[in-house]
Amino acid sequence: MEKKQKKFKFNVIDVIVILVLLAVVVFFAVRFINFEATAPEPASSTQVLRYTVRVDAMPASIYEEVSKSIPSQMLSAGARYNGVVLSVTASPAEVTDIEVKDGSNETRLFHMQPQEAYYTVDFVCEAEVKSALLKSVGSQEVRVGRTHFIKTEDLEFVGTVTSVELTEDSIDALLNSVGGVKTSE
Repeated sequence: MEKKQKKFKFNVIDVIVILVLLAVVVFFAVRFINFEATAPEPASSTQVLRYTVRVDAMPASIYEEVSKSIPSQMLSAGARYNGVVLSVTASPAEVTDIEVKDGSNETRLFHMQPQEAYYTVDFVCEAEVKSALLKSVGSQEVRVGRTHFIKTEDLEFVGTVTSVELTEDSIDALLNSVGGVKTSE
């Protein structure tokens, strides 16, 4: 007595299941593998971004302290990066209202006569960027009209970007002029 072995035959359902499983594997492979991160960057891909950040209504006493610490290397997330606050300039500002946010994010508006002079302050910054398209400085994208945090060892302000310009300069000379340290990002 011979037993005949049954041969497994593919049917339509088996083929559909295999194709769906294959599609799922390809989808997750493409989605979670970052092909750009594995590609080496060209050596000349970094550029220097020069931009201006405007801070409105800064008290004169704070401006005087800030101007003493410029130029200075910038920080992001507690670490230095390849960027420098080059200069700061001020022009008189008229302040009639002051907004104050309390701990619950409720905004209150005070109408008052200021006791001291206020300035509109422009910070000129330069930083090394890897992509001319994204223009990321630290963890922030730099675009005209966007809010930008300026942070060094001695100061931290929030302002609005008013101008952006890409140059082919090197950041090394600027970092050396302020005693900064070149970082590898």
